[in-house]
Amino acid sequence: MDKIKLFLISLLFIYSTLNAKVTLKAPDSFYSGDSVVFAISASGNNIEFPNITNIATYPIQNGGKSSQTSIINGKRSQSITQRYIFYPTSDVTIPSFNISVDGVIEKTPTKTIKKLKVEKTDSKLYSLDIKTDKTDPYVGEEIKFELIFRYREDLQIAGLDFSKPSFNRFWAKELTAQKPISKNGYIEQKLNYILFAQKSGILNIEPLKIIVNTIDNRYGSYSFFSSGATRSTPIYSNKIKLDVKPLPDGIKLIGDFTIDSTINKNSIDQGEAVSYKLTIKGRGNIDDIDEVKLPISGVTIYENRSKKDFDIVGGNYGGVYQKSYSIVGNNNFTIPAVEIKYFDINSKTIKAIKTKSYNIKVKTKNKKVVSLEVEQPNEKIKTKTVEKEVITTTDNQKLLWFIIGISTGILISFIFIKYKYRSIKVVENRIEKEIKKANSKEQLLKIVIGYIDIDKDLDKIILSLDSKDDLNIKNTKKEIIKIIKDKKLDILF
Repeated sequence: MDKIKLFLISLLFIYSTLNAKVTLKAPDSFYSGDSVVFAISASGNNIEFPNITNIATYPIQNGGKSSQTSIINGKRSQSITQRYIFYPTSDVTIPSFNISVDGVIEKTPTKTIKKLKVEKTDSKLYSLDIKTDKTDPYVGEEIKFELIFRYREDLQIAGLDFSKPSFNRFWAKELTAQKPISKNGYIEQKLNYILFAQKSGILNIEPLKIIVNTIDNRYGSYSFFSSGATRSTPIYSNKIKLDVKPLPDGIKLIGDFTIDSTINKNSIDQGEAVSYKLTIKGRGNIDDIDEVKLPISGVTIYENRSKKDFDIVGGNYGGVYQKSYSIVGNNNFTIPAVEIKYFDINSKTIKAIKTKSYNIKVKTKNKKVVSLEVEQPNEKIKTKTVEKEVITTTDNQKLLWFIIGISTGILISFIFIKYKYRSIKVVENRIEKEIKKANSKEQLLKIVIGYIDIDKDLDKIILSLDSKDDLNIKNTKKEIIKIIKDKKLDILF
């Protein structure tokens, strides 16, 4: 009797499913980071789907729509399937939705989807492993990371879907990928990265995933589908747990470094500039070196942004930090020593490296001393008797003297303007000739350094003379002369 009841219930379920106007298809579970795709299908002549924008707190993307029309015994029917995509991070329930079918509201069933814990794939066909050369690094210490993917040689691989790891809370540098090799009946490929942890504490590198698309031979070797049908298999790696230790207070660099500095001269004239260059080299997190400032009072400092070049030597990351400065002062000054502290990974101690300091002598220009003379109050004032003589002038004489005065004033003004213009041209020609005679950027810098702070465009060119090694001296001279002429700068007067 119980068997008969179970059979009848089964028939009723099959009948209701076959005749259902609305159905929902969704997976039972998902892995973290994977997309969840569900589909709602409805059959009828007039079908309206709801506008689904969110499920719980997860936004919904439209996955596309498909339709199929069939005619049975002259009766036409339509079936429409709407797909939706979202990315949940925990267990989620798809609620019931109202679908209008031929003017009647139909409801979809609810569906709960479970989040599964990602575990490393155990398969004889594939393997995906990740590893690091250390598990307890310091913040900023170099970590070598390696990904190894292997699959059996006899597999018909149609393609691989792999997203590069994001490495949250790590700074990452990808190295050149190695070519696949054949090894013990498997094809093996490796990807290598260098990581630097950005904070201390327990940091996890979550399992990575590769989707392997293989030719699906379930259709048989003579099937029309055997050449194009594929099967997708997700392959997961292991998980890595790192216990990252903090650096000592106030220390940002870790590795092994050297420092050096140079100047182009230690004695200058007033208005001239000293060129100072700073170089830091080493293996370690050289990216974390901040812009070095020179604390010198009473001078004007022009500086470029630092230049950082990175490389990998012997499998270790590092490079060179360079920065140049132009320093102008009116009095003697000292370029102080620059000190850099770092944590030495081998000795587990803090080390300090620093440059030497430089005393710069500034030669003053001779200035004309002008004194103010005051008449002594105790001198006797001599008086002189002046006899007045009255001279009578006629109107014609007055008019003549007036004309002579006007003519003389005009003549003097003309001579003064012409003389002044000629003087300006002489100064202008002299400066232009000096600039044109300069055969190197050092000679040119010596000519124009005294004109800093007159014009911002001219300042940029003066600074570039001391900072650019590949400067075109000919074009630079033309630019300076053009600025002086176009803007009629005060250096001409």
